[in-house]
Amino acid sequence: MANNKPPTHLSMGQSFTVQSGAAPAAPHEVQARAEAALRAGRLAEAERLLKGLLDSEPRNAGAWHLMGLVALRAGNQAAAEKLLNRAIATDNRNPDYHATLGSILLGLDRKEDGEATLRNALALKPSHAMANYNLGLLLLQQGHVEDAGHCLDKAVKAQPRNPDMLNALGVALAKADKHQKAAQMFARVLKLVPGHGQARFNRANALTEAGEPGKALPEYEALLEEHPQDADLHFNHAGALVAAQKLAAAIKAYRTAIDIDPDSAGAHNNLGNLLKDRGFFEEATTHLEKARNLRPNDSPVLKNLAECYLNNRNGVKAIEMATAFLERVPDNPEVLGVRFRALRNEGRFDEAGEQLKEAWQRNPGSSELLLLRASLEETVLDDAQINQIHEFAEDESRTVTTRTIAWFRLGDIHRKRAEPERAFICYDRGNRLKDHEFDGAAFGRATEELDAIRGVFTPELFASKSGMGSDSSRPIFIVGMPRSGSTLVEQIFVSHPDVAGGGELEHMGRIARELGETTGSAADFPDSAAETDAGVLRTLASEYLAKLEAISPTARSVTDKMPGNFRLLGLIALLYPRAHIIHCRRTPEATGLSIFFHNFGGFHSYAYDLRKLGDYYRRYRRLMEHWRAVLPLPMLEMDYEDLVDNQEAASRRLLEFCNLPWDDGVLRFHETKRTVQTASLWQVRQPLYRSGLDYWKAYETFLEPFVRGLEGKAG
Repeated sequence: MANNKPPTHLSMGQSFTVQSGAAPAAPHEVQARAEAALRAGRLAEAERLLKGLLDSEPRNAGAWHLMGLVALRAGNQAAAEKLLNRAIATDNRNPDYHATLGSILLGLDRKEDGEATLRNALALKPSHAMANYNLGLLLLQQGHVEDAGHCLDKAVKAQPRNPDMLNALGVALAKADKHQKAAQMFARVLKLVPGHGQARFNRANALTEAGEPGKALPEYEALLEEHPQDADLHFNHAGALVAAQKLAAAIKAYRTAIDIDPDSAGAHNNLGNLLKDRGFFEEATTHLEKARNLRPNDSPVLKNLAECYLNNRNGVKAIEMATAFLERVPDNPEVLGVRFRALRNEGRFDEAGEQLKEAWQRNPGSSELLLLRASLEETVLDDAQINQIHEFAEDESRTVTTRTIAWFRLGDIHRKRAEPERAFICYDRGNRLKDHEFDGAAFGRATEELDAIRGVFTPELFASKSGMGSDSSRPIFIVGMPRSGSTLVEQIFVSHPDVAGGGELEHMGRIARELGETTGSAADFPDSAAETDAGVLRTLASEYLAKLEAISPTARSVTDKMPGNFRLLGLIALLYPRAHIIHCRRTPEATGLSIFFHNFGGFHSYAYDLRKLGDYYRRYRRLMEHWRAVLPLPMLEMDYEDLVDNQEAASRRLLEFCNLPWDDGVLRFHETKRTVQTASLWQVRQPLYRSGLDYWKAYETFLEPFVRGLEGKAG
């Protein structure tokens, strides 16, 4: 998962500090009384006493210092500066005077003068606590983290029970990526001051960054109970939830942060990136564009947008965003890859190849670019290059995303070389990496939903809501398991002059996710479907039709080939009783293996483990049997094998089912020019060949876990 880590918002909770009452003990009783008055906050009394003292002892440096502190406590920094200068002019060997003046100058935003004065104090007394502390804070602001840490460490050694100094040192350690030590420092603060808000917040952040989000989450939750409107808290809480693989909760936390602070570019970026990784590309694009409006030149935002547009079938915008990024960070392999794939999706194969060639010439031997070269159908790599990709895939210093890509690419290479055992091992390694990247509980939720749907969408429910939806027959829903021929079926439809291709639209999934909120029900889908009425259904149907209208205002029919909409056929039937549903099927083993061999964009909880994949397929098949029994509208079953064996007959069935006249252009679907953004990019631009139908048999010995899942057997 290419998720951007949220920045850790560390809080020091204080400004530069002076050493109040730090004058040396005075034998004179008046000065002692003035110092006591200052400590008690009786500023007028302290000032009166000190003025009287200075009238008789004008060279009393301690009295001038105390007068400066009085002025400072009264909020008059300019006067305090003058008084401290008098103290130093009288006695320039006292480090306390320099330390106090340095803090005053920093408060006046005269950082260079303040730093020089603090260093004067430290030249006189290197262990001076307040001078080290204030200089450390300044160096942190300037980004000099290591030097700041040295100063703050000296301050803490001088005053080991000062919570502000301990907290600031913890901040410096965290900024130096020493998160475990930072967490320990914040814990020391909390032993001294259990309710120290900044230390609690900072410790939770440090634990998250140290890879212990489980320890951080209770602290975030306690802080949020006290400060529910703190956008930074929700933001960092979301980051910890991501680290703990609680992605659904993280999405909710980022949404809350944005509700509180709509101009948080970081929250929009991170939410968009998270939605992108889970396959909600349309909604992700909305948030990433907001982040871009707030931070137009932010390279990570441009990168995320490029990836999002690529996955959302907008190749032109993907190329635009990738190009804007590469102007700032030339030859970045990851974004070069996005632009390369976007060009190919647009059918601009020569241009993509030429840009890759130019990048390779500038960066010969780059493993990342070698991965892109390996994705070209015509590329043949030698053994040394294949070994280089293997080393890249094994390198744990690389990101999980790039290592995953490498393992899948190696699987493709060995499969083309007719080395099934090596190919399978590489695909398995890639899937294991991807499986560990996502929410482990998601598979259980997904399978539970499939079973729950059958209990909600009954003949009685359909009868009770008959006639409530739209009478439009414009939508063509192409559903089924991924890799079962849905892209090919859509390409055939789109080759007809009366049909526009919508691709994998997210809108129906969003309708289902938000149905509880729409109906005012506390229930999630599928239970929320029972709460719908005619008004809700017609409103939702109109919103979806507006989406199709935006795709093409003139086409008679518009396709939606989101395969996972097989889950939502009951809802679709309520919304569009006259819609056309095409169910794409393929041999289970071929489908399962093809899914396992493809590194899909987005998140498919069932796809990364063969036993889970078989189990999910079994439940999918059981749900389709349910739809055949109860769905109040017809559904055409289209077997991939039939389409390959007799393309014309199958194409005629498709068009007749959707009440479309015959057009010879559908037989030349591979010549149709349009953006294709699926794993079937290459296939749909080639004529149909039967040679690939039985390729899975070479891997039959590896499919035992899939078969066990398919048969409902444990283990």
